[in-house]
Amino acid sequence: MNFIRVLWVILALFPTLVAAAELPKARDGSLVWILLVVVALAYFGLPMLARNARNKPLQKALSETELAKMTPSERRTYIAERENTKGAAAVMSKQDMLSDPISTMGVIEKLNHHNNGVFAGVLRGSSLSASVEDRACIIGPPGTGKTAFLVNQLLAWAETKRSFICLDIKPEIYGITRHSLESIGYKVIAFNPTESGTWRYNPLDDLDSIESIGELVSNMIANSGEENAVFFESARDLLDAMINHLKAEKPSVSLPDVRDFLTAFDSPDELLDALRASKDAQAREIAAELRMVAKNERLFGSILASMRAGMKFLRYPAIKAALSESD
Repeated sequence: MNFIRVLWVILALFPTLVAAAELPKARDGSLVWILLVVVALAYFGLPMLARNARNKPLQKALSETELAKMTPSERRTYIAERENTKGAAAVMSKQDMLSDPISTMGVIEKLNHHNNGVFAGVLRGSSLSASVEDRACIIGPPGTGKTAFLVNQLLAWAETKRSFICLDIKPEIYGITRHSLESIGYKVIAFNPTESGTWRYNPLDDLDSIESIGELVSNMIANSGEENAVFFESARDLLDAMINHLKAEKPSVSLPDVRDFLTAFDSPDELLDALRASKDAQAREIAAELRMVAKNERLFGSILASMRAGMKFLRYPAIKAALSESD
């Protein structure tokens, strides 16, 4: 990058030197042209070189755990002490931002006019921010700072006092940020259905209409192609009918209840008979439509087998407890 800048300066100086050599025999207009070139060079080139010279190598960053232990004011103080040049963070490269979480926080502090979004980087001197409607994707090999980058975003977002959801697959972000978030007034809820003692959430409690049930079913059973459309559509209809039937039987229904109902019958005919006798009109209507599909015993048997296999995880005690009701 430095080589390119030096080359740019040489190319910019060349016409100026040529013009200066011709100055003794030049007309008055040539002098004006030379002055314009020199002014343009000084205006655009010299500040660029000066900024590059002022930017020193970044110091070793704190780990994300140490960063999370800081309060917002402590992070701001640390950032201010690290940056001895005004605007240094604004010219960070992508590599700098990924490898140095503290300097990333410095950029966020300097570009705090983007309070309604998540800071995503700098491009040609302008900040990039993903709004609450947009999405951002951070990709990199192990050890490049993806987790540290996300921790920075969460801690910066927390200063707005707005709620947020973080999908922590490993999980480790919860342990890193929990104490910092709680110290500024956040109520941190961790939902991990594979771990005993987790917060509980029953997604079926939020379903108050046949449309909402249909939307959940469509998300749970996605179609993998037109050639299998009948298979997946019938599976969605069956799950839809079972949820509607069970919600008509008792006030609170969970996904483990749906699995228990599905596995309680010895034959497809018994299952459809129970749905056709349901108190819920939607369940009865769907069951009547599924009778045509059930005439193909091989197809309908395959649908039931696939659904039972797909819901097998609901038999584990920790998951059943986590999905049984909502805290």
